Formats: sequence, C-alpha cells, structure tokens
Amino acid sequence: MDIKHINRFWSKVDKTDSCWNWTGSVDKGNYGRFSVNSKEIGAHRFSKLIAGDDPAGYMVCHRCHNTRCVNPDHLYLGTAQDNQRDKVESKRSHFKFDLTTIQEIKDKMPLYRRRIGVLAQEYGIDRCHLYRAIKYLERSK
Repeated sequence: MDIKHINRFWSKVDKTDSCWNWTGSVDKGNYGRFSVNSKEIGAHRFSKLIAGDDPAGYMVCHRCHNTRCVNPDHLYLGTAQDNQRDKVESKRSHFKFDLTTIQEIKDKMPLYRRRIGVLAQEYGIDRCHLYRAIKYLERSK
C-alpha cells in the first residue's frame, strides 16, 4: 500500500474522542468514498485495509452506526446478513421496527388469514417494507 494514499486518506479524517469522521466525498448512502489509482473504494473499507484487515469477501460494518466513521475500532467484518440484522436490531433499516414486531405480524398472517396489506395498514408501515422484513426474518432462521 502506497504511503501517499495513506497520507491522503488521513488528511480527510476528523478524529474526535469517539468516531473518526470522513470529511471527503460521500455516496448517496452517506458512506465515505476514497479513490485509489482511479478506483473508488469505501473509506471505511480502506481504513480496515490500513489497520491490517482484509475485507475481501466481507462487508465492513459500523458498530457506531455512523456511516462516515472510519475508526477501525468501530468497524467489523461481517456478512450481508450480519449487516442487515444489525440494521434491523438498531432500527436503522428502511423498516423502523424490531424483529419481535416482525415475528408478531408474521404470526398473525395465517391465524387471521390476513393479507400483508391489511397488516401493514394496521401497523402503519409500508406494505413493501413489511414484505421485505418478513422475508428477512425467514432467511435469518
């Protein structure tokens, strides 16, 4: 790894007592983007590389839930399923309810022979989000 890339990377980081916030460009999800040899990489991924971890084949997940954070102590390697589970449990996903609520709704479906649309309306959530949440719950078992 070239020292000039590492130095340029750190010049775009604002270290606080907790998170080390990326001050460079970000993508539409507010994740830091860093360019190395004309290839873009997630700033959090580059941070893990600098720290000596190889994120190849894994997602780099945030313990702090701050998408701009590049503090390697706040980052961990995980699968897409690990990342989605963390998003649901911390209520950061596009569906803003926990796994217990998803299971409760799923359990009501056959009992009352209700459709997803009716249950989604009852819980005040988007039908598509509820469908994705139930599918996620089924995959995570």
